[in-house]
Formats: sequence, structure tokens, C-alpha cells
Amino acid sequence: MSKILVVGANGNLGKQIVFSLSQTVEVKAGYRDVSKATLQKNVKNVSFDYDNISTYDNALEGVEKVSFISPPLDAYADTRVGPFLKKLKEKGIKRVLFVSVFGADGDENGPLRKIENILINEEFDYTIIRPNFFMDNFSIGAFAPMMQEGQLALNAGNGKASFISIEDIANVASKTLLNDTHIRKEYNLTGPKALSLDEVLKTIYAHSEKKILYTDISNDEMKKGLLQIGIPESSADYMVLILDYIKNDYLSSVTTDVEKVTGEKATSFDEFVKNSQW
Repeated sequence: MSKILVVGANGNLGKQIVFSLSQTVEVKAGYRDVSKATLQKNVKNVSFDYDNISTYDNALEGVEKVSFISPPLDAYADTRVGPFLKKLKEKGIKRVLFVSVFGADGDENGPLRKIENILINEEFDYTIIRPNFFMDNFSIGAFAPMMQEGQLALNAGNGKASFISIEDIANVASKTLLNDTHIRKEYNLTGPKALSLDEVLKTIYAHSEKKILYTDISNDEMKKGLLQIGIPESSADYMVLILDYIKNDYLSSVTTDVEKVTGEKATSFDEFVKNSQW
């Protein structure tokens, strides 16, 4: 069986990608803090840190393919990921899956597009997936603390986004990395319908009776709040920008790429809510 390194195994999406791949192949799961890793069948947990080049060799030993996601909310992600991609070339590891973000290909100066272009221009056998905002952000991700408090305050206005579940993203990641017909292919991943935050919260309430009040706040208020809870300024700016994209409906388009790859329709938000804990 081929061995695959999954970078970012500590995150919600990374964990799901590790699980999906480990049903078929041996996986190395890369953690910044390997002490937080859990034991799983067909999975070897290893230390990995983009900023610590000394972790690269051990993580890549015996590896034939790599799935990686960039450091989250990082305006300088391309600079931090660059040395790792250079190491892959040195070791002759060409088959890679990059988890980018929805719309990254629309900004040639964006950090994730710069990473995409390295893969495209330097002859990697790449697959690029660009998932939209995660449905799971409301249940276990970035917005979960606010959801628990019953107050969701974001600078997203009344715009819509075609939210997608991390389970669907992981299924696409697994299938594309294990099948070479997806080499040098790019997929834009969305859920089946664009929803506003009011529609999201109404759906959650319909299935859980959990009432959440959404407050639309300004970009400056959003940044101030993020800084107050210790988010670095560059990361705060990035989050404000992404939510502003929702406000302006830049993330509202819907694709069928999930079904194209997996043969199954993308999970609806209604289905996601029914199967989640609130």
C-alpha cells in the first residue's frame, strides 16, 4: 500500500481526510503537537511544522503522496509553505493534493493562489481542491463558541455562501489522491445551495430548537473583536476579508464538482444539521 502524508491532521478537515484515506491506505498524520494525536488503524502520527524544517525528513520518510493545507488565515502562507514544496521536489515526491480555498484562483496575488501556481508551474502531479466555507464552522469550528453563547456577530451582511461539509471535502480529497485520473485537475467544491446566515440559523433552529441571534457588524468591529481575543492582526484581516466576500455574494455560486468526483450529491445544510450535535 502507498503511504500518504497528511499535513494539518490536527484540524477538523485534516482529521477527516486522515480517516477517509486510512480506510484504504497507510497514512502518516502530521501534527504540530504530536502529543495531541489519537491512535487510529493504518495511521502513524508524526511531528510536522512548516516553520521547523527539521521535521520534514522524518515526516516524509517512505511517503509517496502528500495531502496538505496551508496555515489557516495566513496572509504569508506561500512564504511558509515554500520550503516544504522545495523539499518535496528534492525527494522526488510529485503527487500532491492541495486544499486551497474557494475563489483562490481569482486573485493572482493571493497567498493560496501563489501556492497553486508553484504546483502548476513546477511540474508537480497535483490536484487542487477549493472548498467553500465549512458548514462545520457553526458546530465545531470557528463560530462554535459564539453559537454556544447564542450570539453570532459577523461582518457577513445578508450575503449568501454555498457552505459545504468537511465530510464531503474529505471524500473528494481521498478519491482524487487515490486515483491518478485526477492529476492536474482543479475542483471547486460547494454545497448544493447558497444560504444567508439568517437562513443557516433558521435551519439550525428548525432541527434543534437552538435559537441564535445573528448581528451584522462592520468590518472594523469584526477586526476589533478578533484582536481582543488574541487573533494576530494579519489573521484578523484575513477573516474579515473572507466574511466580506460572503457579504458581497462572492461565495454564493454552486458547483457539482463533489458529485463529479464522488458520484454522490453534496450534503445539504438541512442534512448536515440533522446529523450534527448542537
